[in-house]
Amino acid sequence: MLGNLALSRKSSVGRMSITGQPNFFRREENEFDVPVNEGYPVFPYVNSVTNTELLTFDSLVPDILPQLRSLGAAFNAYTENNRPIDAILIYKLKNNLSEQINPLNITHFFTSDSFNPNVVLRDFPFSDEGVGFWALASSTDGLVR
Repeated sequence: MLGNLALSRKSSVGRMSITGQPNFFRREENEFDVPVNEGYPVFPYVNSVTNTELLTFDSLVPDILPQLRSLGAAFNAYTENNRPIDAILIYKLKNNLSEQINPLNITHFFTSDSFNPNVVLRDFPFSDEGVGFWALASSTDGLVR
């Protein structure tokens, strides 16, 4: 599905910070904004084991991950090929320890702060999954373009 999309849940994505707790993060303020009328839809899937979300452009998660439940399209974001010049990179990191403990416990950490991946990869059992998507720098209302 391409084109305009009314946001079904929120217009911006919250910042997560490392806490040292089992889930390794907590919600904070808005870290980046998402476009309302541009880009492609991002689909969140709730992990029934961890109650965390996987964000992806893929509207059909493979049947091999039955613990993930679709929430439908949540917001739009950009890909490498359609991002505007002012778009910012959103890094995607995976929690390896939680998945080693329980293969159904797939947890991701998304951030636009280029410092965060270095700290997380250095201090926690995470792996770098590259670019999650591209978004826009944080503003006051989260609704842009």
